[in-house]
Amino acid sequence: MVLGRGFHVGADAGGAAGLLVLMTMRLAYPMIVAAAILVGASLAVHLAVTRLGFSFNKLAPDLARLNPRKSQESEAPNLTRSCRR
Repeated sequence: MVLGRGFHVGADAGGAAGLLVLMTMRLAYPMIVAAAILVGASLAVHLAVTRLGFSFNKLAPDLARLNPRKSQESEAPNLTRSCRR
């Protein structure tokens, strides 16, 4: 129906918007449902493996590891030693 309607839509904004809504409902909705099923299944497996233990601490980012200046400072002495030899 989407392919046939694509060739018979008028060249106005209403026809294009209607086709976009039709394609969204036909294509995106099943993918959203599949994604929700996968998320639910992975959460169920995680809770089963950890015996219903869930920690939000592991989800929080470690901002100390994201500091690029710290990694540059630790590499800088190594570069100066290799240049002096």
